[in-house]
Amino acid sequence: MPFKMIAQNIQGSEILIVDDTPANIDLLYKILTQKGYKVAAAPNGEIALKIAPKLQPDLILLDVMMPHPNGIETCRLLKQAESTANIPVIFVTAKTEVADIVEGFAAGAVDYISKPIKQEEVLARIATHLKIQSLTRHQEQLVEMLQDYEVRNRAIINEIAQAIITLVPPDLIESANPAALALFGCDEKGLVGQHFLEFLQGEDKSAAQEFLSLKQAATLDRRFSNEVVLASKHRSQFTAKLNIEPLSLNYPLFVCHLQDLTESKKVIQQLIDISNVDKLTNISNRRRFEEFFENSWKNIIAQNGQISLIMADIDFFKQYNDEYGHQQGDDCLKMVAECIATTCKNDNCLVARYGGEEFVIVLPQYDADKAKACAEFILNNIRQLKIPHVKSNVMPIVTLSLGICTMQPNAAVSRRLLIEGADSALYKAKKQGRNRVVALMNNEQKDA
Repeated sequence: MPFKMIAQNIQGSEILIVDDTPANIDLLYKILTQKGYKVAAAPNGEIALKIAPKLQPDLILLDVMMPHPNGIETCRLLKQAESTANIPVIFVTAKTEVADIVEGFAAGAVDYISKPIKQEEVLARIATHLKIQSLTRHQEQLVEMLQDYEVRNRAIINEIAQAIITLVPPDLIESANPAALALFGCDEKGLVGQHFLEFLQGEDKSAAQEFLSLKQAATLDRRFSNEVVLASKHRSQFTAKLNIEPLSLNYPLFVCHLQDLTESKKVIQQLIDISNVDKLTNISNRRRFEEFFENSWKNIIAQNGQISLIMADIDFFKQYNDEYGHQQGDDCLKMVAECIATTCKNDNCLVARYGGEEFVIVLPQYDADKAKACAEFILNNIRQLKIPHVKSNVMPIVTLSLGICTMQPNAAVSRRLLIEGADSALYKAKKQGRNRVVALMNNEQKDA
């Protein structure tokens, strides 16, 4: 097929707008039609899911904030359906928090456009992803052309940016294009003639070997697709998307397509890390606490051990803000958070901002005495900061009230009981005059 028949004119592409606000549809319709795009619209996710398979648009603009199903769920359902899985989805949203963006990408979106809508941004992002889609289709069509010896010669393979390796059954590498050589960090001698399975690690090797060793696998309409870990003498372990498919030639042959996922995984992990950090204090946030606490609870049950929880609250913090202002209040929170985090340096522990001026410390494998000692260290170290607080009723400096609860959990006990126990201990510390530690275990109170 000539290249000019493969290439697409993105100006004539069809775009489906999904939004429950007519004004948004009207605005986007005007912007897009003026640039020569074909436009269809759906007022909600339910209708979009019905018409998208028949319409087969080149791209979908999807509003996030819609009634059930909302934009996230609609995107997830589109990606689950074979007929719409490859249609790029761009979210149109006023939600720009990192956690919301990560959730959108996890659902299958390729990008997002923030509200209020800006014409230049809309056109630029749409054009970019239509070009990517066009190039992707172009590349897929090139791969489909590898049906006989002529179309799989090196000149054609070298045109493709994706790493491609051909295998003679069961796994002998016959050829590798420049992108594949770059991926493995070696020259042609380092790949050609080698056994492909030797580059795969662990369970990935077994899964690929099972596929490649199937009788007549190279002549059957079968495909292998998986995310795998590879390594070579010239490059340490890396993650890639591996697709293996047979080619119908005069002799059996497999073609492997590899896409390096290393950088994309780093970016995703960075976004996840950012979403787990409290922006003000730079320690873990409530979301990260819940995740860590749940995992720690399960691990402690498996180990038949103990776990302690400390809840700490800055004494008379409202009065502090009233006296010194919210900017200085923020600085106070930062200093207190840093002090607690420095005091609890154990890798097994987690210090998080629970909300407002309240902090929580998860202490896996800490018994009551060890947890109490940790809390007392925190109490004294905060005092040593000597942050002025003239409106405090206990001392002229910033102090903490701390509540501790220790449990030996089991599968029949909810981890929420530990939080409730620590919260109850914190309440008693405040009631008894603040600037102190109160520990609870087995409904017994220990005062320090």
